[in-house]
Amino acid sequence: MSNLQELNVAQIANNLSDKGIHWSIKSLDKCASTNAETHDIVKRNPELTNQGLVLFTEWQSDGKGRRGGKWESPRSKDLLFSIAICPDLAQSHWSRLTHAAALGICKALSAEFKPQIKWPNDIYIGNKKVSGILVECHPSNTTGTVIIGIGINVNSVPQDLNPQFQVPGTSLRIENDAKPLMREQIAESILYSIHNEIGQCKNNFNPILNQIEELSVIHGKNIQVTLPNGKKVIGKACGFGEEGELMIKTIPPSSMSSEILKISAANEIRLQ
Repeated sequence: MSNLQELNVAQIANNLSDKGIHWSIKSLDKCASTNAETHDIVKRNPELTNQGLVLFTEWQSDGKGRRGGKWESPRSKDLLFSIAICPDLAQSHWSRLTHAAALGICKALSAEFKPQIKWPNDIYIGNKKVSGILVECHPSNTTGTVIIGIGINVNSVPQDLNPQFQVPGTSLRIENDAKPLMREQIAESILYSIHNEIGQCKNNFNPILNQIEELSVIHGKNIQVTLPNGKKVIGKACGFGEEGELMIKTIPPSSMSSEILKISAANEIRLQ
């Protein structure tokens, strides 16, 4: 298999359709960002959100991570895509979709790898990052749209990975003893799994949280969390709230008692 072979999205769509998933699946040779491009497409064709739209690209010039970070990937080696849906969820529950996507990716990869989740949106193998998720919400007076952007390092080799990133990266190929992998099979498996987990978000979210806790990189460990306002909190990650918020038991100075904090967003999480 050539690493530069274009993704066969028709094959992915046909196989998913056979399994009862009828998302519209499209591809672009290149774009700035699949999230931005997907948003433009569904604004022009709002009916696609009712069906569900998946947009892949072979390369993106401005791939975004959380907190303004950048997701880099070489052409036609990895998986870069966004899913646009009109969720069957109240807007107050849309944060659940990040967790559903993370769990879906882990389940799809678990047969061959041992992925873990670093709350809320990074997938690790060992202590290295293999995938990232960026969920963008576009509410409206009626239903609104959620776009789930995903990058997964599939066939990148060590020289493709930026050594300057704070968290070292890896790829499925690196973890698979340098054997190239079929991107179509991985994409199909991941989309199928994410679709199933999204379907559980409305009435069966607690089981998702329980599984995420089992797969968590940080659960039960002492961590330092940098909040969006810049404040730093040190404590033990002790669980997740009803909407997937991170629960931390603080480690205060000796003269103070600890407390349980519920954190819905963080700029950075570090193990202590």
